[in-house]
Amino acid sequence: MYCSNCDCTFDGWSYTCPVCYAQLLPASSHDTALERVALEYEELVQRVRQAGGEIRFDVHTHAVKRRSTIRFPYFGFGEAFEAELHGEEGDVWANFRCIEVGRSRALGFAWRGFGFAWASTLEGLVCGNPALLQVERVGRVRGWSFPFFGYGYAWGEGFSGGCGELITLNLQLLEKHHLSRRKFLYRGFGYAWGKSYMATLSLR
Repeated sequence: MYCSNCDCTFDGWSYTCPVCYAQLLPASSHDTALERVALEYEELVQRVRQAGGEIRFDVHTHAVKRRSTIRFPYFGFGEAFEAELHGEEGDVWANFRCIEVGRSRALGFAWRGFGFAWASTLEGLVCGNPALLQVERVGRVRGWSFPFFGYGYAWGEGFSGGCGELITLNLQLLEKHHLSRRKFLYRGFGYAWGKSYMATLSLR
């Protein structure tokens, strides 16, 4: 499902956007991926060099996936992660998608379940050139509410990797979002993801 206000698809949600609560639309009618003119790798390296050895631009999450699972008797585990990210600055642009997800669970008193999920590996294109990123730091928080609802939140704080042999690439978290849901009897579900990051291209 797609939210036109957030320009983001939400896989696992229905009816209303979990961020702005606007009505969601069928995702099949929207493609949020950037389509820009590709640059030859040597030209991209030259752009970074001309910019003083570093180019920065914002990258925003444009697709979020979530999953909810339960465990006997009343444990609930919520998971959400950044599935697609896009950003641009002038004629420099980037698209990323999650190809590997990190997950973990924890149990607390009495039926508090905490589910955690985060994007572990991202692959994509920077001006049409392949790039690969691995998560460096994961933020993780436990929350709860009376009497036994548990909520686990996790998100990628930072990613690092490269684009070709000459360019390093880093993403640093700028903004995150989280929310919680309840279901009978004491099942709590927490969801969190990074909304925006600062991307930095630099020469090795």
